[in-house]
Amino acid sequence: MEEGNLNRRQVLGGVVAAAGTAGLLGSSTANGAAAASPTMPDMGASQKPPITDVKDKVAYITGGSSGIGLGIARALHEAGAKVILGNLDESQFAEALKSFSANDPRVRTIVHDVLDRDGWGRKADEIEQLFGPVHILVNNAGVGRLPTIVDGTLKDWDWGMGVNFW
Repeated sequence: MEEGNLNRRQVLGGVVAAAGTAGLLGSSTANGAAAASPTMPDMGASQKPPITDVKDKVAYITGGSSGIGLGIARALHEAGAKVILGNLDESQFAEALKSFSANDPRVRTIVHDVLDRDGWGRKADEIEQLFGPVHILVNNAGVGRLPTIVDGTLKDWDWGMGVNFW
């Protein structure tokens, strides 16, 4: 590991240690002063990035037809990746495709309901027929239109959790 670089476990361990030092985890001395932070154990080398160059890689971006997803798709495309914009329906594809050259062979769209667990395999097959196996999955689909806690039903919350979490 290069000097000055931390791996994920060290970063997360440092957050826990910092929280404990700040008294957030209840670790304080009898007089109320914060306890000294523990020495971080050697966690080993960081994992090497599996992809360092996205040129000619296949990237599937759920929620890729607008917002952050479209921005990620544009960045990956500019770096040479083949991108598939996923969305629940076709309503935003025409506008999203304006971000790319007309009829660009490295850009495709796919209608995909991320809540359809069985559909993930079918979409992977569909993408593989277009471009080959997916190298990069950006699971970006998300919703924020949940009703208030008073007005929302369990079905509303299941839907929001399903899209955003599952």
